[in-house]
Amino acid sequence: MKWILPIIVFALILSGCESSGELRVRNRTNNIVYFTIDGSSYEVPGQESKTVDLYVDRDWEIFETNSKEYLLEIEGETFLIWDEYNDIYIKDTEVVIEDGKTLDVYAIATHACVKVVNNTDQPVISVTCDRYDNGLATSHDVELLDANIPAGEDWFYRLQPSYENHDLSYGFTITMDDGSFDNAEATILEVDDCYLIELE
Repeated sequence: MKWILPIIVFALILSGCESSGELRVRNRTNNIVYFTIDGSSYEVPGQESKTVDLYVDRDWEIFETNSKEYLLEIEGETFLIWDEYNDIYIKDTEVVIEDGKTLDVYAIATHACVKVVNNTDQPVISVTCDRYDNGLATSHDVELLDANIPAGEDWFYRLQPSYENHDLSYGFTITMDDGSFDNAEATILEVDDCYLIELE
């Protein structure tokens, strides 16, 4: 019997040293949300969720509940975190994962977007935008692309959506590496709308 007690105590200490909690990202948009935490990256399709187990350090004290802070980088095709304190949109935040608990993070649409799917055999070298406020042109040929879209890949860019009684319309011109181009007609975009342009 004497040797049983030390084994039980040792087992309790080991069980107290390593523990985990969960992060669950709930995508409430209709478009993809991307997040990175603890060196791993994930995609969450529209209206779905993704749960990730995360390590939490715990002291040997049996009844102490511990936690660990992680940097969560998260953005979506129509979502960014609103930082009320600094009055800006941001792409990362600190989250605290508690031992044995699940932290829910909700991604709720904040933007519209344009998404280009390049199914051609050449890169897209330019994506320009024309913007119309309540039907009046307010900007023309604004370059959105900061690098080429390679053949077989896709790209998205978040846009300010229409609000209240103010309609925002966007039209786009896509220029290929060989100089050819496609025009996408202007369309009113509401929050969570994705203007999809598929190039064949």
